[in-house]
Amino acid sequence: MEPNPDYRERREEEGVKKEIADIKAEMLATGENPLRIWRQRKGLSRRELAIISGLSYNVLNAIEVGNPKTISRQTLEKLIDVGVPGDIAGLYLRWRSRCRELLERKVAENEPCSGVWTGCPKV
Repeated sequence: MEPNPDYRERREEEGVKKEIADIKAEMLATGENPLRIWRQRKGLSRRELAIISGLSYNVLNAIEVGNPKTISRQTLEKLIDVGVPGDIAGLYLRWRSRCRELLERKVAENEPCSGVWTGCPKV
């Protein structure tokens, strides 16, 4: 007997919620970019994600290093179309904001800024 569609839909939603919670936990523990975490968990290279999403490698690279002008609505829709949970964008924006705060603090305190985007603070 087939489970009813509502049950199947709820199970899929629960799976996505768990995936997002796991990604958020890893992001909090490591300071890593949530899109990169998702991509690596799926076993995709940036180039592969670029091909299946229709985005350029350079756009994906800019997103993963925190470029503030890269997540347009169109870019986000392309990522969601290939399975990136929409909540990842919210986590990404928090991650990028924390990285920017760290960079601004380092500049204000005349500290070296290298590696800020790859080793951001926990959010």
